[in-house]
Amino acid sequence: MGEVPGARAELDRLGNALRTQLLALITELTPDADRTLLFLDEPTPVDDEHPSAHHYATTFRGKRPDSVTAADTVRHAASLLANSGWEVSESREVNRTLITAYRSGCTLELRIPDHTPTVLYSATTPAFPLPE
Repeated sequence: MGEVPGARAELDRLGNALRTQLLALITELTPDADRTLLFLDEPTPVDDEHPSAHHYATTFRGKRPDSVTAADTVRHAASLLANSGWEVSESREVNRTLITAYRSGCTLELRIPDHTPTVLYSATTPAFPLPE
């Protein structure tokens, strides 16, 4: 995978947009979460087989308010993402709902358990070739 001119600038633009969207979701869905624990600061290699391919990726765990049900969180999260221009899908897993959202090659996933207040966020940008 050879370096593409402007790849770092585009990767940084997508990383910043993804971070902004994550912060908005975390603030709205899990307002008591410590947002300083969101790390999306530097692109990382995707894997050992492609050391020049880099992306921004992170996971974050928050706790929804006790007064908000899992079903309400799912509905609100899907609405927030759709209203922000993301292509959103929902699927059921064992005892939780997975929301997957796509936009500009980026992926956001939210796992919302039925019986615990945890919300797990994960996010990635597409991979770009960067100089090693």
